[in-house]
Amino acid sequence: AHVDSALFYYNHALILNESVANKENITRIINNIAIVHKQQANYDEAIKYFQQSIEIKKELGDLKGIGTSLMNIGAVFGTMGNHEKAIMYYLKSINILLKHDGLTSAAMAFNNIGNNKLDLEDTDSAYIYFFKALHLREKIQDNRGLITTYISLADIYIHEYDNIDSAYFYASKALSLANEIKDGFGKLKAEIVIARYNVQNGNYKKAIDLLKPSIEFLEQQQMHAELAEIFEILSKSYEGLGDYKNALTFLKLCEEKKSILENIEVELRVHKLQLEYENDLRLVAKQNEIDLLAKDHELSKSKTRVLTWITFAIIS
Repeated sequence: AHVDSALFYYNHALILNESVANKENITRIINNIAIVHKQQANYDEAIKYFQQSIEIKKELGDLKGIGTSLMNIGAVFGTMGNHEKAIMYYLKSINILLKHDGLTSAAMAFNNIGNNKLDLEDTDSAYIYFFKALHLREKIQDNRGLITTYISLADIYIHEYDNIDSAYFYASKALSLANEIKDGFGKLKAEIVIARYNVQNGNYKKAIDLLKPSIEFLEQQQMHAELAEIFEILSKSYEGLGDYKNALTFLKLCEEKKSILENIEVELRVHKLQLEYENDLRLVAKQNEIDLLAKDHELSKSKTRVLTWITFAIIS
């Protein structure tokens, strides 16, 4: 309901700004409409509105804005699972942003390419793009962005390279920076990696003490992915301590969260297929309308030819 209300008010704002030809405001509103459609998984609509904003930004000469919109389109394609197309748009955006004072956004695009490369199982390329993001974020002192990239590198060392020591190195850097700028989510992600490091080194109680305080907050926020990961680590920790009752309890909780995530993924796929089906119906209806107009036009031409022939025959 809140999303529908947002679209309602954005569309009214768009009409008002179009009436006074305020193109700067129009692009902002169109971007917001696109974001709402992306949140609703109306991906085709989101892309359409982002592309509209690009056309207006071209008229305004807003090159940095064009780069940002291209990055937003890349994000939509990434969410859709079309990682090759996502990377293509991210690269286009980077080419513009690096030249037009968009370094923070360019660094984000590098990091996002890394994530898409991971989804394509191209680990080495992902690693390269994470380091591109890291170097740029260090250069511009983008601390919040640095935390994200440190965590990305920690994750790749754990899950892809099986190098827990390097993962711990980057997670520790992320944790230090997160504490410094009070980034709660970055702190949590870093602590998850450090807890894994502690489990691997037999420091089970350290892992438990690090993670258990976050559970209540994560449950309130319904952050199922992070909870599944934490419950898995806690299960291994209690198993390492010989506390099999708690090990089993947290393993079951982990499986419950994974089940919730699977159901959410299925719901998203169903919603996506429903949208694609409805779009196909609209396309078929539009094509039928075009075919009908073409037939009417052809019939009108035929009648004109007949009348012309009759007229010619009468005159003759």
